[in-house]
Amino acid sequence: MLNQNPLTASTRFFRLILAATIFIAGTAAFVGNADAQEAFIDRTEVVRTLSETHGETTVAMGLASNGGVLELLTSADGSTWTIIVTMPDGKSRIVGDGEAWMDAPFKPKGLPI
Repeated sequence: MLNQNPLTASTRFFRLILAATIFIAGTAAFVGNADAQEAFIDRTEVVRTLSETHGETTVAMGLASNGGVLELLTSADGSTWTIIVTMPDGKSRIVGDGEAWMDAPFKPKGLPI
């Protein structure tokens, strides 16, 4: 039996592009709300709660210019999604959440490989 990797190169590339897009949107939302400093809680707690209540796991992440890490977490079936920002001190804040997450189809440009 062949060792099959469910994530093809094009899927990994799409997720990278998707993470960058989410990063830009999340950073804009994060920077615009400086009054929410008290809303930061320990990342371990946030991730544990999202895993236990919605079955969400991290599927994409990116490093922000301010040193924070933006993460996209989704449930396996895509029924829920959450975007969090974690600062270097390990404190996180939920930037956005929702339902019905779906990966968009990736259409590479140029000649097929």
